[in-house]
Amino acid sequence: MNERLKMATLAFVVFVLFVGLVCAVYNYTLTIPTSGIVTSSGLEANPSTIDWGNVTVGTEVSKSVTLTNTGNVQLSGLNMTISNVVGLISYTLTWDTEGKSIAPAQSLNATFTLTVFEYNATNFSFDIIITASYP
Repeated sequence: MNERLKMATLAFVVFVLFVGLVCAVYNYTLTIPTSGIVTSSGLEANPSTIDWGNVTVGTEVSKSVTLTNTGNVQLSGLNMTISNVVGLISYTLTWDTEGKSIAPAQSLNATFTLTVFEYNATNFSFDIIITASYP
């Protein structure tokens, strides 16, 4: 292979790698604003919103919230759902408190973990709904 062809090939490879790196950084980090937390009667979340900040696609982001039973009966079967999702195509939102109980005037910490795999917008939002059962 002549020297000019080698240099052109090397320049092309460097260009492709550079463009790929720039695109990866540009396309794979997004900012997700505050998500509201809606709770059932007798249950309070503190804070009542989660600011997810900068999220890298494919990377977990965890945030903690304190849940307090403000009523006078045991709350059991804690359940989380998501509603009003905008801009996210493929994602997971999990928490470590599914099915747990909270006695009256007691609190427990809940950790939410968000992973975004695919998105289609520049504006993102969703609400977290937490419900409980009364025995």
